[in-house]
Amino acid sequence: MKYIIVILTFLISSKTLATTGETGWRSIENFGCHLNDGTCYFTIDGQHVGNSECTNNNIRFSRKSSQNGEFWASMLLAAHMANKKISLNIEGCYGKYPTFTFGKIE
Repeated sequence: MKYIIVILTFLISSKTLATTGETGWRSIENFGCHLNDGTCYFTIDGQHVGNSECTNNNIRFSRKSSQNGEFWASMLLAAHMANKKISLNIEGCYGKYPTFTFGKIE
């Protein structure tokens, strides 16, 4: 019985860690930006991230209205093209999609 409780606790905490906070190192599966409104999106591999209002593995941000949006659009495109992994801190929603507050590139 103790083993079942330990395993369930681990599974529940693993799911919680994956939904908000640090994603761990992930590959970018695709990347793009909308032409007119400046929304950029990218899909990361693995399980979905985000909170209960916006859980997905498609992450979005505004290239135009985010203070460092242009920088991150360039960095994510470069990481995608070079097959580098990224690790992000997921916090909040951009519409119905998760967004990030900071990130690292391998």
